Amino acid sequence: MPSLLKKYRLSLNKNLGQHFLANESYLQKIVDAASLNKDSRVFEIGPGSGNLTRLLVATGAQLIALEKDTRWCEILKTEIHGENFQLIEGDILEFDPSCLRLYALPPYKALGNLPYNIATEIIFHLLENRHLFSDFFFLIQKEVANRLKASEGGKDYGVPSLMVQLFCEVKTLFHIPPGAFVPPPKVDSSLVHLKIHQDPRWPVKDLKLFKQVVRTAFQQRRKTLVNSLTPFFPSKKEGQTFLELQGISPNTRPEELSLPTWTQLSNALA
Repeated sequence: MPSLLKKYRLSLNKNLGQHFLANESYLQKIVDAASLNKDSRVFEIGPGSGNLTRLLVATGAQLIALEKDTRWCEILKTEIHGENFQLIEGDILEFDPSCLRLYALPPYKALGNLPYNIATEIIFHLLENRHLFSDFFFLIQKEVANRLKASEGGKDYGVPSLMVQLFCEVKTLFHIPPGAFVPPPKVDSSLVHLKIHQDPRWPVKDLKLFKQVVRTAFQQRRKTLVNSLTPFFPSKKEGQTFLELQGISPNTRPEELSLPTWTQLSNALA
């Protein structure tokens, strides 16, 4: 099947972060990584020119694709056929994933070449509905992939690392150079596999509080914990006493605490 990108020659929408993967070898590697068969249910985010979509349809998996660009929606409806393929027009950040139940029973595997500028936001949105998914296979900016899998002590470690690793095992499968895309981005990309756990991998009493604590601390990541967590205590002295009781030095900085320790701290506050 000829490339729809070449056939239709549409101008690409920079506001949607459109950089389409055009290298057939890498496209097939993504499909192979997902281990799909006719019993699989797949949710593709942003099929765009359909380069990955046609390979997904060929696996026989039940494929639901969500595309925001109305121009590509019309083309995909015309060019890609299969009883196992459904196309929805919409914005992923406004889409209610529970609607996927209308097409096939979960769990789904979610795949996609995510727009670099909202990749983390998309992952957070889907994790709010993690009961619908078993795995994510996402092509994202290499630097973002490094943040998702980062451990304590490094500059990449932060809110994305903690929020994603709380529910997912994160693995970078391979990297893709800019030349494999049309148009080429200015950065390298990585395919990440997020294996989803329905419950937190470490016990969390109050998930909302955990998010508040982590976000508050990392908003001022260069400050010590006793200073960055002041909103949670009547006084700095009480915050210092609380941290010491948890076996945490008040002078520790946010990036120095491991995920299990963050859950411990949050549970003690709860």
